[in-house]
Formats: sequence, structure tokens, C-alpha cells
Amino acid sequence: MDEGAPLRATVRILPEALQQVADADDWWREHRADAPYLFAEEWDQALSLLEEQPEAGHLAPRGRLRNLRVLLLKETLRHVYYDFDAAAGEVLIRAVWGAVRGRPPPLRHR
Repeated sequence: MDEGAPLRATVRILPEALQQVADADDWWREHRADAPYLFAEEWDQALSLLEEQPEAGHLAPRGRLRNLRVLLLKETLRHVYYDFDAAAGEVLIRAVWGAVRGRPPPLRHR
């Protein structure tokens, strides 16, 4: 890869993270009548960002998951937990978790 070439990544989402996205979207649509599609819009923006800038999130040391990163969805207060494998050009989204929960999500290895 050229040093000046921008990073691009393929985004893959674990099934449990997909369920968390669906649950968050359902909750948002039901409980936020003033902006029912805000979560879906912010989620789509996050996916685009991770494709274009896979290192956008902050490193979050967590046991055996050394490359774990966290991206905050600022409007809906969700954390996207993922890791980025630069050699493979892949982002693996492990969880989408409420930022105000006060504890991290349970995460599994690949």
C-alpha cells in the first residue's frame, strides 16, 4: 500500500452486533417520536466512516482483544466496539452498546 494512500476497509458485523443494532433501532423508533430515524441515520454514517477511516475509534484495551476500538455515536449515545485488521483491510464490528450503561458488552473472539 502506498504511504499516502487512504485506508479503506470492508466492514463485517457479528450476528450479535446485528441484533443489537436492530434492537437499538426498534427502541429508538418507538421511544423517540421527535427523531425516529436518528439511530438508523447515525448507524449508516458510522458504517461509512469505518469503511473510509477504520482507525477512527479510540483504542480500548480489553484483555485478549488487543486491537479493540470504540467509536461513539454522539447523537444516540451508543458505542460501536470493533477491531481493525489492517493487513486484511477488515473492520469487524463486535457490539453496539449503550454508552451510558456503565459497563462494556460481553465480547467473543472471532
